[in-house]
Amino acid sequence: MRRAAAAFLCLSILASLQLSGCSGPSAAQATVDLIPLYAIARLEVETGAMHHDSPQASYYWETGWRFDSPEIAATAPYCRMRYRVMVPAERWLQFRVYLDGAMGSVESQGIDIYGNGYLLSRLDLSGQRSVDASIRIPAGAQIEGENALEIRFEHFADDEEGIKGFIDEYNWLAPGVSAYFEDFKIIPGDSEGPFEGYGLGDAEAFRLLGKGRGLAQRSGTVLRYVSRQSSPAVLSIAGE
Repeated sequence: MRRAAAAFLCLSILASLQLSGCSGPSAAQATVDLIPLYAIARLEVETGAMHHDSPQASYYWETGWRFDSPEIAATAPYCRMRYRVMVPAERWLQFRVYLDGAMGSVESQGIDIYGNGYLLSRLDLSGQRSVDASIRIPAGAQIEGENALEIRFEHFADDEEGIKGFIDEYNWLAPGVSAYFEDFKIIPGDSEGPFEGYGLGDAEAFRLLGKGRGLAQRSGTVLRYVSRQSSPAVLSIAGE
């Protein structure tokens, strides 16, 4: 894993962010510190690490998935995921996949991974062996905004009685399992591999540094405020 060039994405710390309204050179300033208000600002976050217990889980894993921590079971022969991109660029999809999980599965499996309709990679599994996959997603296979990942399985363990008697909280019998996954991440990179130090989740996108110290903002994020006022204003930003 390589380090990103500084120009690609940068981690910025907003040490102080203030909005000052004024109506003339001698007017008194009304200052608003925006740092404590970041939670109610308009946040845009590119997908990094995907956590199945996060509020975004139902967005990431769109169809064909069941969660049994830490396992994410693919319970269909065709499963779909989503991730967000601000600017299409080289990225890498990383995850661990295996067949020997809590609900059983097939003895061998062929997996095709598609990104927005483009075939990205083919994986072959057998027995108890797990695979730590790192799959390149070229910029040409991405669009600005929402992107689709489609995972298609060659075999599907279809068991009408429910695999190993698995029953969830709604007494829903699992119809079958194609494979098990853990540790999904979308990481910026180049043709040689993913960059080091990326792949944080949504929960790590913004972090208060303590009273008076500012706000840490990870790469791949945008923080937007809307201000309505009748007089000119000055936006003051300090950081590193």
